[in-house]
Amino acid sequence: MKAFIYQNDLIFDVLESLSCHDIVDHGDKVTAAFPDGDNNNGITIFKNAYLPYHSFTRDQSKNNDCTADIIDLVRQITRLNYKDSMQFLKAVCNVSDGSKLPTIAIDNESHVDNTDTDRTQERHNQEYLTALKRERALYNSPDLWDCAIKKWYDEGISHDAVKAFGIKLECESQTTMNSKIWIPIRASIEQDGFDAGEIVAFNRRRTDESAIAMFGKYQLTPHYQKSNNIFGYYENVKNILPADMCVVFEGEKSVLKRYSVGDRTCVAIQGHSISEKQAELLSYLDAEIVIAFDSDVPLDVVIFECEKLQRYCKRVSYIFDSDGILPEKTSPADVGDELYKQLLDNRVRFCA
Repeated sequence: MKAFIYQNDLIFDVLESLSCHDIVDHGDKVTAAFPDGDNNNGITIFKNAYLPYHSFTRDQSKNNDCTADIIDLVRQITRLNYKDSMQFLKAVCNVSDGSKLPTIAIDNESHVDNTDTDRTQERHNQEYLTALKRERALYNSPDLWDCAIKKWYDEGISHDAVKAFGIKLECESQTTMNSKIWIPIRASIEQDGFDAGEIVAFNRRRTDESAIAMFGKYQLTPHYQKSNNIFGYYENVKNILPADMCVVFEGEKSVLKRYSVGDRTCVAIQGHSISEKQAELLSYLDAEIVIAFDSDVPLDVVIFECEKLQRYCKRVSYIFDSDGILPEKTSPADVGDELYKQLLDNRVRFCA
């Protein structure tokens, strides 16, 4: 559907149908104001086949990770679910249900300009296989591997967790300089042409401090839609179901830390804004959903996310550190197993 909108230059039509105003085509992107807004740049849609959607005023894609697209914009404004939002777009674009729509190949280039690349998911997998081969070559030099992720081990992430999630080390030479830790992200369920458990993206973590200072700590696969998937869902779903509980963290490392102490009930949304698609995925578990965001996330934000979840999930709880156990900007998974269990036992049942 997105490719159809892009190829037929229908972004303007979609925004008009949503009652957005002050719509301007800038060539490589389209900007507009929300129906109830006065910021003419409140909405930015980049003109490529994935139609990434940014809104710095409405907390969408603040980190340029392309976590939202034009479908998410429709859902946000209309409050429709995913299926009905697609029907809305088909009606706007005069597309019948029987029409064959073009498909989109996931690439590894900038979300603004991908016209000069033919990188696809196959290329990503090939890069990962290359990293695997390099790691195997380094396997007989455990000191190099341990040096690269020593901090992870020190923080409580076990070798078993690293192995279970398929995390590998990529090095450019026989030193840890410019090395990257590859974290595979797997499809939560069968969707968007991927089988459940199939690698859909990678989060590559730089280990060299000078590189981190220049380029940032993480390099997420461009065009990967974080809002359509949940990290750790596939790996832990078989344990979540009998436990009747799923704890939702922000980042992957929290899931890895809990996995390292035998807790297989955790997932991460790679942020602190739960999309409706992620809420749907969590609802399939039919379990108690416990929000466990970092300590710097305000309580009103946590409550807002609970409200979104409750539209899909029967039982919603959240961890609120009323005893001041967590240091600033700390995940509940960072404080060790005993304190974590204390926080979990003291979770608050959300009631709207």
